[in-house]
Amino acid sequence: MNDFARFLLPAVLALPLLATAQQPKKLDSIEIQRAHFMLKQAHDELKKNYYDPAYHGVDLDATYA
Repeated sequence: MNDFARFLLPAVLALPLLATAQQPKKLDSIEIQRAHFMLKQAHDELKKNYYDPAYHGVDLDATYA
């Protein structure tokens, strides 16, 4: 068996294992609250400090909601 085949065979066999191992984990209520808090902070800072009050035509409040 040549070097390329020695590398390719284990890589091909490992692909199904990698595909099943990448499932997203469920967030608990504390992590969801933390994410909402960070999003709210980013929204407030953007609204307060961004240089373009029209936000390039994007409705910031509707996008946040």
